Amino acid sequence: MAMVQAPAKANMGGQTAERQHSSETILPPSLPCIALSTPALPLLYYLLPLLHLVCLPIKPNPSHRQGQLKARTTKHTNAHPPSNSNSMNAFYSSMAHGLDALHRSPHACLSAAFLQQAAALLRSLHSQLLHLVQRLHLPPGESWLDEYMDETSRLWEACQLARAGAAGLDAYCAAAARVAPALRDWLYGGSGSGGSHSHATAAVRHLQRAITAPRRHAVALHQDNRALADARLDPASLLLDDRSPLEFKLNAFNGFRGVLYALRNATSFLLVLLISGTVTCLPDLTAGCSAVAHHHQQLRASGGGYVASVARLRQRVAQEMEGCIIGGGGGGGGIMMYEFRQARAAIDGLKQDFDRVVAMGGGYCDDIGDSLGQRAEIINGWVGMLRSGAEAVIAELDDFFDEIVEGRKMLSDLCSHR
Repeated sequence: MAMVQAPAKANMGGQTAERQHSSETILPPSLPCIALSTPALPLLYYLLPLLHLVCLPIKPNPSHRQGQLKARTTKHTNAHPPSNSNSMNAFYSSMAHGLDALHRSPHACLSAAFLQQAAALLRSLHSQLLHLVQRLHLPPGESWLDEYMDETSRLWEACQLARAGAAGLDAYCAAAARVAPALRDWLYGGSGSGGSHSHATAAVRHLQRAITAPRRHAVALHQDNRALADARLDPASLLLDDRSPLEFKLNAFNGFRGVLYALRNATSFLLVLLISGTVTCLPDLTAGCSAVAHHHQQLRASGGGYVASVARLRQRVAQEMEGCIIGGGGGGGGIMMYEFRQARAAIDGLKQDFDRVVAMGGGYCDDIGDSLGQRAEIINGWVGMLRSGAEAVIAELDDFFDEIVEGRKMLSDLCSHR
């Protein structure tokens, strides 16, 4: 490639010298010189400075680079993959659906069937939590497993207390079941059958003892359960988590901490229902929505749609319990299971009628016999439903305990094999 030559004629004077000087000044030493015709030199005069600027290396801005890395890191930390978000949203939706189903339950509030449904919801939420953990791909060796263990320990201890209360109802049922046979013996084997005076007197005393036994047992059960709750129940474990969602860092562990946060606040009231129904009435049972409005406001900040479902369930329970207290249905404390309260009320009503008969001389007539006979059938019915209902709640809780043990083992093995 030929180098650009200066014009040979010296008589061109200043114009030729100026062009030669311009060409030598503009051409950078690192660029090869290209043979160009003389008319192209003015164009080269304007293009070469631009070419020189294009060839200069561009130095990156360190602060801009750091900002990009920080934004990328923040996005990776706080954002969940679409699959994780879908799984968590499905969990929240299922939780809200289960709470709404309990709120719309056709069974009486705190009946055995209602409590069994609450226990079944606990099992379902725990099972869904285990499936969610497998989809989140949580890293082993971190504190998310400890937080799961703490939450299941809380559920375990509260449900063990509820199971102990339900098991204690069997002795009451055994005592209450003897009332109806004693009443029939008095009606048809004592004064009602024309038996001797001594036999009638013995039948009256036997019925009085049969009526008194479950009433005394209910009082003793109330005292024992209160002592049991004081010894084994931490009231703080059933309170709504009042920590701010921002303070709690709900996005930690791919959102798993937020799921535990929601699970705790949803199941706390379910545990209150179970313990109040089988052991003793807890103060939070009759607290309406206004009493927990502050907690619900904080929970809404976490984006959980289950909060409104919890509020509706609380409102239903509070209204029915207030009606129970106003109606004198034994809502002032003690075991709140519906069948238990109905059995107690039936036995108390029988005692009042029987005391009236004894005060009138213990005479028998068809009207009194029919009325007391109907009461005996009512007592038998409530006692039978109480016994079978308590057994159903116990069976549901026993299955829940087995699932907690299996879930703990599964997650521990999952972490050890990763």
